[in-house]
Amino acid sequence: MRVRCFLRIGLAGTVTLAGASPLTAQTARFSVESTLELGRAPHQIHFSEDGGTAYIAAAGSNHIALVDVSSLEVIAEVPSGATPLGVVLRPSGEMLVTRFSGDTLALLSPAGDIVRDLHVGAGPSLITGPLPNDTYLVSIEKENRLRVVDGDALSVFKSYPTGVRPFPSSTTADGRLAFVPNYDDETVSVIDLWNERVRDVVPVGKQPSGGTVLPDGLDYAVAIRGENRVVFMNTASFDVTGTIEDGIGDEPFSVVASPDGRFAFVNNTASDDVSVIDLRERRVVARIAVGAKPIAMAVAPSGETLWVASEGSHTVSILRLPAAEPETARAPTAPTEVAVLGMTHGQHRDSGSWGLADVRQTIVNFNPDIVCVEIPPNRWPQARDSFAAKGAMEESRAVRFPEYTDVLLPLSREMDFEIVPCAGWTQEMSDLRR
Repeated sequence: MRVRCFLRIGLAGTVTLAGASPLTAQTARFSVESTLELGRAPHQIHFSEDGGTAYIAAAGSNHIALVDVSSLEVIAEVPSGATPLGVVLRPSGEMLVTRFSGDTLALLSPAGDIVRDLHVGAGPSLITGPLPNDTYLVSIEKENRLRVVDGDALSVFKSYPTGVRPFPSSTTADGRLAFVPNYDDETVSVIDLWNERVRDVVPVGKQPSGGTVLPDGLDYAVAIRGENRVVFMNTASFDVTGTIEDGIGDEPFSVVASPDGRFAFVNNTASDDVSVIDLRERRVVARIAVGAKPIAMAVAPSGETLWVASEGSHTVSILRLPAAEPETARAPTAPTEVAVLGMTHGQHRDSGSWGLADVRQTIVNFNPDIVCVEIPPNRWPQARDSFAAKGAMEESRAVRFPEYTDVLLPLSREMDFEIVPCAGWTQEMSDLRR
């Protein structure tokens, strides 16, 4: 085993997607194993922390259905008030419920009694959260706002402007960025929740309706309902980096992903089916028929099933997902050597003892398999792709790192090593520090 090198470097970037190919026989790997009737117009599906109970908002029947995940039996129907679209379970056992026909977010007891009613604005949609700081996000569709709700105090402590008719948001795992599709604006608002400001408004296409930050944190995927496609946005640059059209059905409405990052699922409200995207290959590999007008989805915490709420047929379809392929056992190898190289960035140009020639010769002597660099993963593709295409870096931060532009990338054309971005620093952290 050769040496693995670590260099302190940082850059920004985008992702380019390969084109989608026709559907394959993988459709047979996905199957609808059960169909439940829990009330009219089911919407948000939320699971208890242990995955044992599903909470489903029956918007047309004005109740929350509780389903035992193992037996698939309805164990309770909790009255909720008019038009509940969103539901999440609090650690206390109480439920947060949005009433779309009104302007409140209600905290309900397990029996359905109102513990507290919080005015959030007209047309509250599905609930995002909890975030790591025990907050929740609610898009207020009729007021063009995103409200941040303190889960413990049940109070609105922050509100952000969005585009026209915001739909449910999705956040990065650390809760620093929120992505809000604006259905009537053809845009996605990017909100920096740490620094409390709108970072960007990104054009994405006609009627963006629902999306998710993918499990690896590199991309936000959003369904473009008016154009029958899914768009991918880089979570660092906010650039649109790719799209999938082949295999997406009619009027796609939202995107969810399996916890292991293998698949993304798109509910197509006019063709009454779900498209399955293989996230490694970035192509649709299956289409599964479900109920009429599938409007909301959730993957069970186990990752074994996908639950699809169809408001047109008033049903919830439960799809069995294929088991993960077992990892191939690897033969024992010699211990891995690790070398850490401290970089001085611009000072390499003038140093007599640790100049660029010294950095280059050190890496050549090590002959590494892998070089881990101080680049956030979601900033790496742009840096890599611009160098591959033009032989020069166009990313604005690259000029500060001659060990990267003058040494490492040129060496990557001469030597056989893999560059792995591994930095955790973000623009939001930098802004917050300032």
